[in-house]
Amino acid sequence: QDGAWAATRQALQLDPQADGPVLLALALSEEGVSAAEPLIAQHFQGTSSPETRMAYARSLLSRQRYPEAAVQLKRLTSEHPHLHEPWLLLAKMQVQDGRLDGAETSLQHFMALADTATPGQSHQAGLTQAFLLQAHIAEKRQQYPQALAWLDRIPNQQELLGAQLRRASILVHQGQLA
Repeated sequence: QDGAWAATRQALQLDPQADGPVLLALALSEEGVSAAEPLIAQHFQGTSSPETRMAYARSLLSRQRYPEAAVQLKRLTSEHPHLHEPWLLLAKMQVQDGRLDGAETSLQHFMALADTATPGQSHQAGLTQAFLLQAHIAEKRQQYPQALAWLDRIPNQQELLGAQLRRASILVHQGQLA
């Protein structure tokens, strides 16, 4: 790790905006090299490719550094509003924080972008997550018929278990399942 960190630090000092060295610094940071943090933070104060900034946001989320991840996701949605993933991750964070209106807005952006995307496996997985989040929001608002309608939109049979668990939760809240 020491050799990798020394090389990464030198590369970042030569070109602080280079994506390759900062991605390596992120990996080292996740492995416990805390000295990488200041250089990583400095890098992301400037401009960065959306892919690299997304990698940073995912890294922050995996280490449960939610406020910092939210800053990166908001910057991504502001600077690159055409990207899907930042909207979905931001919505997940907003639901966790109880900011349901913000989450709903983020999900609307995500789904509008998803309507124009090329269908594929990641597209379907994203839509499934969005529908589950919308159902969760409706359930929190005690809008049970809406919540069930969101669950009915889930097309992926592999995700059916998650939908069925959410459906059972909604029915329990409605008093229809004991």
